[in-house]
Amino acid sequence: MGNLGSESLYDYQKNLTSHSGSINNIENKVIQFTTSIEEDNIKNEDIRISINTNRYVSYYFWKGVLDRVLAVLGLIITLPIFLLVAILIKFSSRGPILFKQERIGINSKSFKIYKFRTMLTNAPNVPTNSMKNDKNYVTKIGSILRKLSIDEMPQLINILKGEMSFIGPRPMIKDHQYLIKMRQLKGIDILKPGISGLAQINGRDEITDREKFKYDQQYLEDFNIKTDIKVLIKTVSKVLRKEDISI
Repeated sequence: MGNLGSESLYDYQKNLTSHSGSINNIENKVIQFTTSIEEDNIKNEDIRISINTNRYVSYYFWKGVLDRVLAVLGLIITLPIFLLVAILIKFSSRGPILFKQERIGINSKSFKIYKFRTMLTNAPNVPTNSMKNDKNYVTKIGSILRKLSIDEMPQLINILKGEMSFIGPRPMIKDHQYLIKMRQLKGIDILKPGISGLAQINGRDEITDREKFKYDQQYLEDFNIKTDIKVLIKTVSKVLRKEDISI
């Protein structure tokens, strides 16, 4: 990656719209990294990051525009599916149509992620892969929605709100402290979270948190529209083959 110019990312923050999200001063981030490392005795292998400011701002501006345009089109095209799924969920089990969960997003700020509810209302608020008997909590309709990845569709709303992108590191729940901490240390949290990302097309819950972090770091080092398109194509391919790729 290129080096920062005379101006930091902070100098661009006031001039940016919500297309690019909020951006921290990169110098402050480096200080935060160093402090955290000293406190937790974590070895500093390559903690300093340098990002070409113009590249970052340009990328997130145009990506934000594309995200919103595609999200609007997606909502219009899938409106009949939204209505049908909403009816099926409402009449198949008690509870709300949408499931809302607090996730950690850009700049480590929390936000509410939206999904179609696929579980009973008494299900534990933890990742399904950490449950011993998660199938006991998944509804019949929910099982179908998950297999087709339709449960993720409401995240188009998160994209319209500027909280998420189609492609990016998957937003973590607060219980995933290792990934959250490492993303902060390496500056990965300056990236807007996505519906799908490198980790999701390369194993999802079959890989460890350390492996997920490596994919996050790889994305930070090479974020561009071309990479996003490749990930999007692979995501669609896996969905069509009914491979579960979401978190």
